Amino acid sequence: MSDAAKQYVTALTHPQIKSGARDLLDAIAHLIPEGQATTPDIAMKDLATLARQHRRTTWKWMGVLVDLGLVKVVDGGQGLTARYELVQVSGARPFTEAPLPLIGAAARRRPREKMAPDQTPGLFDQPEPDEQTAINLWRSITSTGSYLWRSITSWLRLNLWRSITSTEQTVINLWRSITSTSLVTQHVAIDHKLELPLGGIGATTKYPDLAPDPDVVAKLVVVDARAREPADLFLDWFEQTYPTVHHGAVCLVPRARDVILVRELLQRPLTDVAHLQDMTRYLWGVTTDGVKGSNRWWIAEVVTVRDVFVLHRKVNFLDLEVRRQQREEAAATSDVWTEILRLVEVKVDRNTFHTWFKDTSLRQEAGGAIAVLVPSDIHAAWLEKHYRAIVDAAVTDVRPGARVIFEPVDTRRKFG
Repeated sequence: MSDAAKQYVTALTHPQIKSGARDLLDAIAHLIPEGQATTPDIAMKDLATLARQHRRTTWKWMGVLVDLGLVKVVDGGQGLTARYELVQVSGARPFTEAPLPLIGAAARRRPREKMAPDQTPGLFDQPEPDEQTAINLWRSITSTGSYLWRSITSWLRLNLWRSITSTEQTVINLWRSITSTSLVTQHVAIDHKLELPLGGIGATTKYPDLAPDPDVVAKLVVVDARAREPADLFLDWFEQTYPTVHHGAVCLVPRARDVILVRELLQRPLTDVAHLQDMTRYLWGVTTDGVKGSNRWWIAEVVTVRDVFVLHRKVNFLDLEVRRQQREEAAATSDVWTEILRLVEVKVDRNTFHTWFKDTSLRQEAGGAIAVLVPSDIHAAWLEKHYRAIVDAAVTDVRPGARVIFEPVDTRRKFG
């Protein structure tokens, strides 16, 4: 690389020399040998790669540099390559002093003279009018064909998907109707004069003057409850609760698939319908923890419909979280510091509570002293200085006459 070219490009200042033009100048200066002012032959695509630009961007900034008189373009080989001269750099000059016409985004177009039959176009020559018209026509035809192809394929995909989903819904409704009808006819024989809904608690009759027999209704309810297995009871609760939790959103529950998944979940140790309901409530309320790839992030960010399939897939995570919450709630009933924190939480803002009180825990309660563990000495000093009055007021409501003592965790570790 020429030192003179490098110094010239570094010291060059001009209002039209933006970052893209300066990158192109740096690439040209890098190619110029020592003692020269012109680069060797190089293709435009290679020059764009060296400048770390798109080829169109290089064409644009090359036109700007030529118009400013800073760069001359010297044809290097039948329009395939060219040499680029830094005009104001001292050194050996190229064979020709006349710059070739540059056709680019920022250059002025001018008509080209008629070429001889044996002459080939240069690198920056403008194409013939007839050739340019053919190019524009071909671009118009290909863009129109591409648009029509995208429209046809998107229409076919949309209608095919609607047809598949509607057929699936029809099959599901038919299966529900068959299973519900067979359930009632298998276990209950009802008088033909009495019409009861499939739920088993009938209030309408075929004849208005005939009231349903209470004994028949009671037997129907008992038999229907015996016929409904725990998986069906859970799915009934799921279908009724889902729109309420998700603000009216309709959730399609494929009964044939979900009943199998729920049966597998109920076979887990210490798992019943109530525990599955607790896990489902936790699933609906999961928010991301900010750790990409974690279970909480996967549920909060990736899952859009939190159905039984997601409950079955993340059962281990949900089971551990629910049981951890149950343990914390059980411990909170006998933890005096937790009761104090409930009163403190309503007197400070949320950010303050999570910063200074969330990581504290009860060590022991002896006599009138409540020992509370805090993360560090600084944490304890801050609570003493800024929140002692709020804590004392809460302690008076929970344990009148007691006093909270903040003990840093790191101090206890240091001194045993």
